[in-house]
Amino acid sequence: MNTKRILALLVAIMLVFSLTVVLSACGEDEPTVDEPATDNPTTDDPTTEEPTTEEPTTEEPTVEEPTTEEPTTEEPTVEDPTTEEPTTEEPTTDNPTTEDPTVEDPTTEEPTTEEPTVEEPTTEEPTTEEPTEDEPTKDTGSVVLVKDGVGKISFVVASGLSGEINKNVNSLSQKIIGLGPNSEVLFDNADSITDIEVLVGKVTSRGDKYIIDGHKYGYNGYSIQKIGNKIVIVGGSDEMLLDALEVFEKDILGITKKTKKLTDVSMTAEQNIEVFNEAYAIESILVAGHDLRDFVIAANAIVATERSSAESVQMLLYKKTGIWLNIVEPSEDHALAIEINLTTPTT
Repeated sequence: MNTKRILALLVAIMLVFSLTVVLSACGEDEPTVDEPATDNPTTDDPTTEEPTTEEPTTEEPTVEEPTTEEPTTEEPTVEDPTTEEPTTEEPTTDNPTTEDPTVEDPTTEEPTTEEPTVEEPTTEEPTTEEPTEDEPTKDTGSVVLVKDGVGKISFVVASGLSGEINKNVNSLSQKIIGLGPNSEVLFDNADSITDIEVLVGKVTSRGDKYIIDGHKYGYNGYSIQKIGNKIVIVGGSDEMLLDALEVFEKDILGITKKTKKLTDVSMTAEQNIEVFNEAYAIESILVAGHDLRDFVIAANAIVATERSSAESVQMLLYKKTGIWLNIVEPSEDHALAIEINLTTPTT
């Protein structure tokens, strides 16, 4: 609409300009005709002055002529915004296109949030695997010694135990045989290993897994534990080890004076027995700034008197403090040692 008005104005201006030119031409002719008529010369003068005043009016459109050229140049400029209007419509079409991926982004994010939900059952899978791991432990969690009256109970006696302990183990093995199942007593060596065994004392040939130091329970303490497919029986002293064997016979094997036959015998970890000597209130004993537990007793094993003296010191400290010190040879290099050196007096 603006362009039409501008064009109309330009046409009007051009018409005015052409009329003024015509009038000016007519005005010049009129004095040539009026000159012989001298009746009203005065009136001719102002008539001649009027076109003179109109001449500047003719100059005004001459100034406006470049203005007419400007709108001609402006016409495409006006048309440009008209062309821009559809261009503005194009981004309107682009906006939904851009909105579409924005809408798709949250849709893609939703499955990303669902992925951790998928991981949650993956975390549950190990939880399901844990009972599967527990199930075999439950199957092997008990040491079956006798099943339906059939079985073989093998006792392994540690080296260095007293004769009384060995005698007691042999007696128990024979008692088991008299009740139906088979039984045997083995030495502490690698050649005598069987699947299911009862280890008596600190047996070293079956591996570190089955080694238990009975002295950590104190002089009046003992332990009966199921470890893997073996049963380990230790005591803080020989007396306590004998007591532990009696407990094993009664509470684990189920042998009493009324028992006539062993049909089913097994042991689980829940039946483990540990008895600690609670009489010791000593946390530590320092000798020359060193803990007594770091010491050893050095004595010559060949000299019977030295060996006997070393054992007496060892047992005395153990009974009074609960600390067990090993006896070693004097030739061994030990930084902290209690040396037993007995010499024959000279005369």
